[in-house]
Amino acid sequence: MIELQNVSKKFGLNTFALENINLKILDHEFVFIVGPTGSGKTTFLKLLTHEIVPSTGTIVIDGESIAKLSSIKITKLRRKIGVIYQDFKLLFDRTVFENVMLPLEIIGLSSKEITRRVNYILDLVNLARQKNLFPSQLSGGEMQRAAIARAIIMEPNFILADEPTGNLDPATGWDIMKLLRDINKTSNVTVIVSTHNMDAVNSLGKRIVRLENGKIIKDEKQIVKRHNNENQ
Repeated sequence: MIELQNVSKKFGLNTFALENINLKILDHEFVFIVGPTGSGKTTFLKLLTHEIVPSTGTIVIDGESIAKLSSIKITKLRRKIGVIYQDFKLLFDRTVFENVMLPLEIIGLSSKEITRRVNYILDLVNLARQKNLFPSQLSGGEMQRAAIARAIIMEPNFILADEPTGNLDPATGWDIMKLLRDINKTSNVTVIVSTHNMDAVNSLGKRIVRLENGKIIKDEKQIVKRHNNENQ
């Protein structure tokens, strides 16, 4: 579970990116964080990965306050979290397989286990046939699928996606949102998506937390609406 208690993040003397945020996200939830540019969405995600720390308030993840973690505990925290970026963050001098295997290589898994796990994940995101290609040889949707594969290869408890469809066409963006929904269903992983893609937000029927000027102005569970491309 993730819980933010009276969390504010201030930059400079009087600029609040987030102000007095109180929010609880339960295990296995799928939550959209929405709002206009500058509303605090990216700051919210960076606080959860301990990339930045709150100016005031407390953030609790899996029962532990993360504000003053040691470097070792920060590393352990980040292994629980898979992050997906709008610009993919892939290494262009490595193949899809090599990009996805990198976190496993860092923790010292055997080659046999790395191969098994990467092949399984690439099959899950429908990229098995592209595993020996480089990112420059992929479409935008395929690059984002590779980024998702890398984010889930460590079997995280949480997935944070920062505008994951921002550089994709609407149809491809919808496919990526459905993939995240399916991962949430099948893997019981908590998924938090920051997005402007309101078509997908309204179609998936998940919880929506709306930010404006650094404050939560609405927190609601949507009614599922059938998307025209659901069965395509």
